[in-house]
Amino acid sequence: MKLSETGLALFKGVLVICALALIGGGILSPYPLMFCLGVLIGAFSNLMRLLLLERAVNLVMESNATGDAKSLMRRGYMSRSLVSIVALVAAFQLLGPQGLWGAAIGVISLHFAAFLVGFFLKEKDSAVPPKTDKIDHEQKGG
Repeated sequence: MKLSETGLALFKGVLVICALALIGGGILSPYPLMFCLGVLIGAFSNLMRLLLLERAVNLVMESNATGDAKSLMRRGYMSRSLVSIVALVAAFQLLGPQGLWGAAIGVISLHFAAFLVGFFLKEKDSAVPPKTDKIDHEQKGG
C-alpha cells in the first residue's frame, strides 16, 4: 500500500522526532541501546498506524452508506489502537522499562509530527477536498 503525500509528510515528521529522541536517548539514557530500540519499535508502529489510517480512509471514501462508514472508522480506530498497545507491550517484554519509554516516545511522535506538518506544510488546504455544490446545497437546508 502506498502512502499519500500527507501520510509521507507525517512519516517524515515522525522520523525527525524519532531521530532527535535517538540522539537524546543515546546521550542521556543509562541504557541507550534499549531506549533506542524502543524508539525504533515506536517508529515502526507509527508506519503501521499510518498505513491502517490510509486504508480506513480509502474504505470510507469508497463506501456509500453512512452507517457502514461509521463502523469502518471505528474498526480502523480500534486496529490502530491495537497496534500501539502491541508495540508498547512488546517493547516492555523484550527491552524492559527503558525500551518501554523509548517506544512510548516513538508512538507519541506521530501526534507531534501532525502538529509539525500542519504548521510547516505550505499548502495547508491540499488535504481538504474542495466543497461541491451538492454539499453546499445540503448544508443550507435546501
